[in-house]
Amino acid sequence: MYTLYCEWLNNQNSQSSPTSAALPECSDSCETVTACSDHDLPVSRRAYREIFVRNFNYGFGTPRSDTCATCDSGDSEARKQKAALAFAQQKVDREQATADENTIFITFNLQKTMPLPKLSTGISFYLRQLWLYNAGIHMVSAKGHRAFFYIWTEAEAKRGCEEIDSSLLAFIEETGLGRAGEPCRLITWCDSCAGQNKNFFILCLWQFLILTKKFSAIEQKFPESGH
Repeated sequence: MYTLYCEWLNNQNSQSSPTSAALPECSDSCETVTACSDHDLPVSRRAYREIFVRNFNYGFGTPRSDTCATCDSGDSEARKQKAALAFAQQKVDREQATADENTIFITFNLQKTMPLPKLSTGISFYLRQLWLYNAGIHMVSAKGHRAFFYIWTEAEAKRGCEEIDSSLLAFIEETGLGRAGEPCRLITWCDSCAGQNKNFFILCLWQFLILTKKFSAIEQKFPESGH
């Protein structure tokens, strides 16, 4: 936006004085607002940002993707309130896990698939590539934070509920949760994808972990869809 503003001002000055020289290039280090009788010089990048943010209440950022369809349609107040309550509850659960040794907080999700090999050559876009799947799990406990990643290719398995089940079970076995003699409480957060996270297979896994006395209670929670 700032570059477009400088180009526009340069064009305005060129039209008002066709025989005059072009303005100097805009510098990020410029901190003052300068003007002369013949030309209007561009303000600094910092001043440009402050004017738009403070006077016009405009924000600067990259365009969002994968947004909520309900919020995009305009009917969003009630949904935004539900989303805010869910994130507030998630924060409470995280803080409880950091303060209580018998509570474990995790978030899990299957991340974006990645093509193998990753090449910049244009012809590779039209060729068949091998997809790599990555199930990410982030654990918060009184001992600290830690991230776990379980990867496989499409030649080894698919990306459904059984693979998510296997990743969660491998995570529990790797971390040794439930081996201390006293079962702990597990709080999980994930999205509402029915094919991966919100289904009967995941419930069976939780029931298995309860019956084997690895956990005293398991709570699976979901944020508002699209947020």
